[in-house]
Amino acid sequence: MQLTFNSSQTLAETATQFSSYFSLLKIEFFNTNHSAHEGTLPSEILDKNLTWESLGVKKELVIEFDAAFSVVKMESLIKEITGVGAQIYRNSHGTWLQTTATDSLTLAEQQEKAEEYAHSVDDSEEVGDYHEQE
Repeated sequence: MQLTFNSSQTLAETATQFSSYFSLLKIEFFNTNHSAHEGTLPSEILDKNLTWESLGVKKELVIEFDAAFSVVKMESLIKEITGVGAQIYRNSHGTWLQTTATDSLTLAEQQEKAEEYAHSVDDSEEVGDYHEQE
């Protein structure tokens, strides 16, 4: 798998490329950086319509990666190569969560967690079966 960053490409195009590998994960780019197991404020998210050139990327850059990369490794590589902060999110019951508590999990493990949540049934508000005694 690879993630490309070229001058005419938008952040949205890069994010779409990432999500094509992991349908229940997404990546956001930030104008600030964070450490492992730390979140980033939504107000710091960069506009998806920005091009990589506007952020200082003048030539095509490529990250070769696989599903065994940890979230923290992937985010660190993006920062190292582009100079832009990145945060990976996982879909959980339709809500996008920053993977701060699980940064050490691999991308494959994050995808699996999201799939588990997608297929689980939240019955916490469901009333249990009621059977009258005869």
